[in-house]
Amino acid sequence: MRTSLVVLFGLAAGTAATILPGLVTDTGVRGGRAAAGRTPITMAVWGMPFEDRLFRDQYARGYERIAPVQVDYQRHPDIFAKYNAWHAKGEGIEVMRLGIDYYRQFVERRMLEPLTPYINDGRFGLPSLDRFPQRLIDELMVDGVLYALPEDNAMYGLYFNRTLFDEYNAANPDSPLTYPSEHWTWQDVRDAARKLTGPRRTLFGPSTSNPDAVIAGFDLEIWSWPFFNFFAQAGGQLWSEDQLTTYIDQQAGVDALLFLRDLIVDGSWRPSFGQEGGTGPTVFFPAGRVAMLYGGSWLVPKFENDNPNFDFVVVPVPRGRVPAVVTGAVLWGMSTNAKNKTAGWSMISWLVEDAQAEAYWDRLRVAPPANLNVLHSSAYRSTRGLESETRPGTYEIQPMPESKFEDRAAWTLYTWEIDEQIGRAPGWIATGLYQDKLQSEIHSLLQEYLRQPGTVGGGNGVDPQVVLRRAASAVHAHIDADRAAKGLPPAKR
Repeated sequence: MRTSLVVLFGLAAGTAATILPGLVTDTGVRGGRAAAGRTPITMAVWGMPFEDRLFRDQYARGYERIAPVQVDYQRHPDIFAKYNAWHAKGEGIEVMRLGIDYYRQFVERRMLEPLTPYINDGRFGLPSLDRFPQRLIDELMVDGVLYALPEDNAMYGLYFNRTLFDEYNAANPDSPLTYPSEHWTWQDVRDAARKLTGPRRTLFGPSTSNPDAVIAGFDLEIWSWPFFNFFAQAGGQLWSEDQLTTYIDQQAGVDALLFLRDLIVDGSWRPSFGQEGGTGPTVFFPAGRVAMLYGGSWLVPKFENDNPNFDFVVVPVPRGRVPAVVTGAVLWGMSTNAKNKTAGWSMISWLVEDAQAEAYWDRLRVAPPANLNVLHSSAYRSTRGLESETRPGTYEIQPMPESKFEDRAAWTLYTWEIDEQIGRAPGWIATGLYQDKLQSEIHSLLQEYLRQPGTVGGGNGVDPQVVLRRAASAVHAHIDADRAAKGLPPAKR
C-alpha cells in the first residue's frame, strides 16, 4: 500500500492546495483550504454518532496519518438526499458511503465515477477482486464496469430464544423441538411456531415462572426484506435481465404471501404495523416474549445491549423450495464531480483492505465485512466492541468473545458457501435500477395484505394475486414514466 501511495500522490502533486467545493458538514462548517502539502478530500457517511469513532477516528484520521491528504469528514442523516443535492449542483466528493439499493440508480444518473480503470491500473490498482464475494461483485458490475466496491454485506437470519425451546422440551420430553438451522424448511418454522405460541402455563406447565405471560411463536418487522426472503426461497426472480420488468406478481410472490398468511391464521403471528409506540418485534424478542424472529444481522448487537443476559442464537434462514438468503451491502464509491479523484481512489482502495474490514467488524459488528479473507480468519471469531465514552464500563457495541461466535456470527458464513442442493451459494443481493420504487410498493402491499390476508380469489380477505399485480403495475408505470422523461419508449413486457 505504501508503494502505491507514493505513486498516487506523485501523480496528484500540485493539487494539494485545491479548495474543496462548498459542502456543508454536519457541524455546519464549510470545507476550506487544505494544509500545505496535503490533498483535500471529502468523506461522507451516515450512522449513529458513536460510529464516528470508527469512520472518523480510525478511517479518516488514520488515513491522514499514512497519506498526504486532509480528510473533510462528514456524517449526514439522509445521505441519499445529500448526494443527489450535491450532484444537481455539479458538486461531488471523493469518498462516498452508499447503499446498494440505490447504486444502479446512481450509475444510471452518472453520479458515480467508474472505478474499473483505477482497479486495473498496474501502478496503484488492486491485484485482484478475490477478497470480495463473487456474486456481490457480479451485482455491482454494470456493462463490465464497477462503480463502487463493497464495505459490508448485511444479511437476513432467523433468531431464536434458546431458553424458550429448552423450556418447551423439558415440558414435552416425548416430542421435543430441534433447534432451528439451515436444514429447516418453512413447514418446520410453521410447526414450531404453533407449538411455541400461547400462555406460558399452557406451553411449559403450571409451575413455570410468569405463567400468564403469552408467548408468540413467530415475529418479524414488516418491510421489503421479509417478502424478498420468502419470494426468493419460493424460486422467484425479482427483475428481468434488463431491469425493466419485475416478476413479483408471479407464483413465487403468491406463495410468499400465503406462507405469511398461514402463520397469522395459525395464531402464531400477530403482525405489528408500527402503531404501538415503543413496542414491536425488536422489543418483544429480547424481552422473552417471542420464540423466533426473522431479522437482519444488525440486530445482534442491539439485542445484546437490550438484554445482556438474553440467551438467543442466530441461524441461517430456513429454506423454502430453494435455499436463498437475502442480503444487502454498503459500498464505497466516488462522485463523477469529485475534484481529487486519484486521492479519492487511494483512500477507497485502502478502505477495502483487510485491516479496515477487520476494524469494521471488530468495532461495529452490524454486518459482516464484504471480505472473504476476514470472514475466514481468526479476527472474525471475536471482537473488542466499542466502549462508551461517557459511561465507563459499558458498551455501545458489546464485545463478542470467541465462545459466542457459534451462537452470534457463525451463521453468516453459510451465505456464501456452496449449497449442494443448488450448486451455488444461497446469498443474493436485493438490488435493481428501480429498487427503491419496488421496495416502496412491497411495503404498501404488505401493510394492506397482512391486515386481511386472504387466499387466491379473495376468499377470507385480500387476494394476494390482486395486490401483487397492482404493485407490479405501479412499478412498471413508474419505470415507463421515467423512460418517457428521457425520450425512451415504454419497456416491452
